[in-house]
Amino acid sequence: MVAMRNIVGAQVMLLRNERGWSQDKLASVCQLKGWDVSRGVIARVEGGIRWVADFEVLNLAAAFGRFRS
Repeated sequence: MVAMRNIVGAQVMLLRNERGWSQDKLASVCQLKGWDVSRGVIARVEGGIRWVADFEVLNLAAAFGRFRS
């Protein structure tokens, strides 16, 4: 069995798609929450290519309305 290395990416894609958001839209919402992120970074996160730091996870959660600071 192969261990999953990036569980965040799949969840980000799922939550984004549930909202009907593009990667550009998610990047814009994250920018409003204080994370200087591009569509390309979102694509790499979703693709499991880029890891996500703890502060970025909190920003993503806030963008999806799942966390309030």
